Order: sequence, then C-alpha cells, then structure tokens
Amino acid sequence: MNEQYVRTQIAEQRLLVPAQPTIELGPNQPAEEFIAILAHDLRNYIASVHGYFALLHQSTQHKWQELDRQLAGNAKQTLEQMDKLIANVLDTVRMQRGFFDLMLQPVDLVPLIRNCADLLQTDSHPIELDLPPTARVHGDEERLRQALHNLLTNAIQHSPSGTPVKLSLTVETQLDAKWMVLTMSNRGAVIPPDLLPRIFEPFAAGPHSTGLGLGLYLVRGIALAHGGILTVRSAAGSGTCFELVLPSE
Repeated sequence: MNEQYVRTQIAEQRLLVPAQPTIELGPNQPAEEFIAILAHDLRNYIASVHGYFALLHQSTQHKWQELDRQLAGNAKQTLEQMDKLIANVLDTVRMQRGFFDLMLQPVDLVPLIRNCADLLQTDSHPIELDLPPTARVHGDEERLRQALHNLLTNAIQHSPSGTPVKLSLTVETQLDAKWMVLTMSNRGAVIPPDLLPRIFEPFAAGPHSTGLGLGLYLVRGIALAHGGILTVRSAAGSGTCFELVLPSE
C-alpha cells in the first residue's frame, strides 16, 4: 500500500463528508431537522420500552412459560434492531452537518473484532478471523465498534448460508507510517456495477439489502474521521471484499 495513495483517497473521499457544519441553509434542511427530531423522540420511546422489558423479565422470569420468554426475547431483539436503525439515521444527519465528534483514546482493535464476531456469527454464517496478538490505534472505541458491526452485518447479510465471512487484520508500513489494514470478504453475489461507484453514499441500498443503506456510509465516515479510508472490490468468482485502513497508534 502506498502512503500517497492512501492520502489521495482520503482527500477525495473527504469531499463527500463535510468536515465543518454547513452554515448556509440548504433545500433539504427542514427535512433533515424533522428526521433528526423524529429519530431522537422515537429513540427515547424505545429506551423506555427497553426498561419495561428488563423489569418485566427480572420480576417474572421464574413464572414465565418457554413461549412467553421466546416472544419477549423476539420483541427485545426487534427493539434493538429499531434502536440501531434510528442511531444510524441520527448519525447520518450529524455526519452531513459536520457534528460527528470523536472521543480519542488508545484502542486495541483485536478484542473489538473478536467481540463483534462472537455477537454476530451463527452456525449458518461463521466468521473466520486471522488476527495479530494486538493492533493498537488512536481512536474512538465506540465508533470503531460501530464500524466493525456495520461491516460484519453487511457481509453476513450478503453471504450465502453455510459460507464463512473472512476477516483479517495486518499491519503495513509505508514511508515510516504504520497502517492497520482490516480486510473483510464474503462469497455472496457481486455488487451490481451501477451501484458499486455509489456504494458509500447514503441510502445506496442494493437489491438484496434490507436496511436503508446507511451502514456503509457511516463506516466510511468513521474511517475518514480517524484519518483512514474504506474501499471495496467486487467481482464474479471472487466475491466482495471491503478494506478498512486506519493509521496505527
């Protein structure tokens, strides 16, 4: 990997993610404000329902039948998915307005990756890891966790049942600079050629996607905010491969 290439890619991609708040009112600002307020209020309601479920589960667990526990678990899982969707909407508005702040600290990517893989992999969608003992960056732990979660969720969603998602992490040095290179690949259908150039734009969802198309947009924004980049390759016979590059600590 060439450092000049990385820096050029970062500069080009930053044009798509405003680094400063937009002062001039744009034609979509009223709609963005409405979405932000609606998402914020919905998230508050969901937080309350989460609390009710937690209390209900603690107080009546010993009396519940298996079906009751299963239905409550399904409801809780649905609420969690709704909460993540709303969080993505809010983060998209923040990113487009330049209010996407980071809380930087030393972070080891290896336990973050292992934790996300443990939470998301299933018998039908295993995640194969190839990781070094440690890989430290200077970043926002929760934002990096969000990026990893979105990447893995996207890879699993587009992987055929019974095929693994492969994730590797290497350290590369170019011109005295160290880069953490996270490569994630799956054997699913290739990204359509007309979608590939727009894959990191908001709401650019493919024909087999079930979400709003915000996950990869946010991953790219998180990468750029950390001084890194996100790229993708997709071709028949080799599947799809995302590469997340972050500067080492």
